[in-house]
Amino acid sequence: MKSVCIISPHGDDEILSSWNYLLLSKNKKINLHIIYQAVDQGDRINVISKISREMNFTYSIPFKGWDARMDKLDIKDIVSYYDKKINEYDDIIIPSKSFHQDHQIAHKACLSALRRNKTSSIYISEHPFHISYFTTSYIPNKYISFNDIEEKKKYLKMYKPYIKKDDIEAMEELNKFRGQQINRPYAETFQIIREVSN
Repeated sequence: MKSVCIISPHGDDEILSSWNYLLLSKNKKINLHIIYQAVDQGDRINVISKISREMNFTYSIPFKGWDARMDKLDIKDIVSYYDKKINEYDDIIIPSKSFHQDHQIAHKACLSALRRNKTSSIYISEHPFHISYFTTSYIPNKYISFNDIEEKKKYLKMYKPYIKKDDIEAMEELNKFRGQQINRPYAETFQIIREVSN
C-alpha cells in the first residue's frame, strides 16, 4: 500500500488543502502520516487526535510550542528534521507559500530537504486563504475531484474557534471553482514537482 506524508503547518491545513488524502486513508487505500509542523494549543491537539482516529492516520508535531514563531528557529534545523523524516514515503505533499511565516518556512524547508530525496512523487497543495500573485507562483496541474463537501466542512468545523465561518465559505468556493474547471462538483488541486511512475 502506498505511503503518503502531508506536511501541515498547523492543525486545519490538512483538511483545507488535502482532504481527499484523508478520505483515502479513512478507506484504507493509503498509509497516511501527517506532520503538523507547529501546534501549541492543547484543544487543537485534541482535535487532531480525534480526527486522526476517525480518518485512520498517524501524526507527529515536531516543533510543538513554536506556532506562529517558526521564523525564530534556525532554518538549518528545520531542514535537517525534514531531511531525516520524509525519506520513507512514496508521496510527499508540502504546503504552498503564503503570507503566514509558518507556511513559508515549511514550504522552503521541505523543498530544501527534498533536493536529494528519492521519494517518487512530490506535490504542493493549494491553500484557499493564500491565493495571491504576491506570494506564490502556484500552477495547478493535478486535480482530485469529490462529490460531497459536507463531510469536509464538518471536520473543518472541529477546529473552531481557530477556523471561522468565512474560512469555510472560502474553502467551499475554491473547491467549487476547481471542480468547475474539470466539470466535477468539487476538486482540490496540487502542483506536481515530481511524479515518477514505476
